Amino acid sequence: MKRQKFNITGMHCTNCSLNITKNIEKKDGIENVNINLITSKMSVIYDENKVDNDMIIETVKKLGFGIEVEENINTQNIEKKEKNYDIYKLVISIFFSLIIMYISMGHMLGFKPVKFSTILQILISSFIMIFYYKYYISGIRSLLNKNSNMLTLISVSTLSAYIYSIISVLTKKNDIYFESIVVILTLVSIGKFVESKIKKNASDTIYKMMDLTPKKAVIIKGGKEILIEVEELEVGDEVLVKSGEIIACDGSVIEGKGYVNESSITGESKLIEKNINDQVISSSILEKGYIIIKVEKENKDTVISKIINLVEEATSSKPPISKLADKISGILVPIIFCIAILTLILSILFGVKLSDAINRSISVLVISCPCALGIATPISIMVGSLKGAKMGILFKSAELLEIIKDSTVILFDKTGTLTKGKPKVIDFINLTENNEIYDYIYSIEKKSEHHLANSIVNFFNDKNYLNLDIEEFIQHEGRGISSKINGKKILIGNVKMMRENNVELDDYLVDIKNYSNEGKTIILVSIDYKLSSLITIADEIRDDAKLTIEKIKSLGIRPIMLTGDNEGTAKYVGKNVGIDEIYYGLLPNEKYKILLNLQKNNKVIMVGDGINDAPALAKSDVGISIGGSTDIAMEISDIVLIRQKLIDIVNAIYLSISVIKNIKISLFWAFIYNFIGVAMATGIFSKYGINLNPMFAAFAMSMSSICVLLNAMTLNFFKGVK
Repeated sequence: MKRQKFNITGMHCTNCSLNITKNIEKKDGIENVNINLITSKMSVIYDENKVDNDMIIETVKKLGFGIEVEENINTQNIEKKEKNYDIYKLVISIFFSLIIMYISMGHMLGFKPVKFSTILQILISSFIMIFYYKYYISGIRSLLNKNSNMLTLISVSTLSAYIYSIISVLTKKNDIYFESIVVILTLVSIGKFVESKIKKNASDTIYKMMDLTPKKAVIIKGGKEILIEVEELEVGDEVLVKSGEIIACDGSVIEGKGYVNESSITGESKLIEKNINDQVISSSILEKGYIIIKVEKENKDTVISKIINLVEEATSSKPPISKLADKISGILVPIIFCIAILTLILSILFGVKLSDAINRSISVLVISCPCALGIATPISIMVGSLKGAKMGILFKSAELLEIIKDSTVILFDKTGTLTKGKPKVIDFINLTENNEIYDYIYSIEKKSEHHLANSIVNFFNDKNYLNLDIEEFIQHEGRGISSKINGKKILIGNVKMMRENNVELDDYLVDIKNYSNEGKTIILVSIDYKLSSLITIADEIRDDAKLTIEKIKSLGIRPIMLTGDNEGTAKYVGKNVGIDEIYYGLLPNEKYKILLNLQKNNKVIMVGDGINDAPALAKSDVGISIGGSTDIAMEISDIVLIRQKLIDIVNAIYLSISVIKNIKISLFWAFIYNFIGVAMATGIFSKYGINLNPMFAAFAMSMSSICVLLNAMTLNFFKGVK
């Protein structure tokens, strides 16, 4: 399956996007179609053996929309051209609107009547209708394809008014609506222009993220410095970065030393020292120093590229709450046509003048455009997701915004999640006189992939111990390592492993318990099944862990700790952060079983470090990784906390509550607005002197969309817990 992104032009409301989606999904080989109405981007997943880009482009163009493959487009240039073109069109239409209003109504204000006023009105209205010919092409084409959208309503209403006015002139009745046609088209265009400006402001964050990386980089080849495009960088290239420059790649330092600002990724402006073998991230800034980096990832696979992709996917996806709005928008236009026709017929039957009846019918068509209803959800999702990205909270899909706020249980891994994930050896107790034990432990732990192995290796690194040949090396999940060196059987692991191998521990159980009660992890070492060493390792609890748990409890969510560590250490950490429900000594599959059991009656959040607990993170209703910007974190979790702050779990929940509340407010007012507006337009309140002129209907329709957009923008004022 192939995923391809397209840029679409000419979409004006959710019916446009639904129309495109429906027609593309009909084709054999299409797996998924997702359109972001706000950014005008479409993502299609399809079988390359059955569908190609040309087929998709042809389908969309037949519907009356413009489309191009995204990689072939210079987005910024297009935006600049479209922006200038729209401004010119608006200035021209406003100018002619003022003229036609003066011609048609100037005499009411005491101005001298204009000669040939009717002919001038016909010419101006005809010119403006031709000026906005795309509205009519799109609207009529949608109607012919048995679909309808905002432009269908506008084109049908203004064309009806135009034809009626021409007939009226020919029959000398002088019931004309030429000024209404011009003003309606102008007001709709003004509304669309303001709407596009607000949308652009909402989506600018993505483009700013794209601009974080430099366009060029200096590589060193054959002792020479060569300036190349960033897209030309290859894995293995050596990139030179000087003080004050932006790092153009993901890789490791092979020469030099510097201080890097990674705030573009993590949000933290604190300078980080980078030495040889340290990892650096594209888009971070070398504030001081001089380094040479070996490129380890292609440009499309860098952390910043993946973050941008995640943000785009999240802003393009739809939460369950949007389905109702989409369904209503899909049937609203046909219903409005029926109401407009009934309004016309019933008004005439009840003795209303034909001109007034047409007035009411046009007002119904104009005010009831489903724009506000259609953009309410996607604009709130976009602003909310981008706000999250700015705060270092990456949502993979919009659906998560709705799920996370309804969660009732949250599971925490301990090491690297509730703790900082940087354990250190605190105590090393040699119970024998055999000093070779140091060489044995060092050699075995060098081969281990366990996160605690690094702390032991680091403890030995500066002590010049020997790296011996290992005859046997077996890792036992959730227990430890068994190995052979020089014919001796060596076990390194926890109490469970020692007991399974009948290693005598009775003389040391009190010490083990005391160390555990101090929050230390105990590593035991035996040679030929006799206990020889006792190592204690401690990991600092995160500074914001206690506050996070307090906030989670205040939200009515039940916190639970799952850890493979011993009882004493687990309870020590639990007591200090405020978690009472603790499961300890667990294997990864046991954590998974606990998760499955809890999911029977709860929506469950799983929080891990993005490396361990992959099955639980993947299976949970919402998997949150606090492992920073690691590849695996982005792959297996639903939400990535880039800043590596535990409190951002709470901020993610608060943000989801704010976004869903914002959507509900917008949808409520869009529904009410349409209901009241249509009711007024039909003339049912006319006996109270309440009527809706088509020009005011056009203004009201535009304002409804702008109000929804402005409501969504209030999410930018969201402030989380720091």
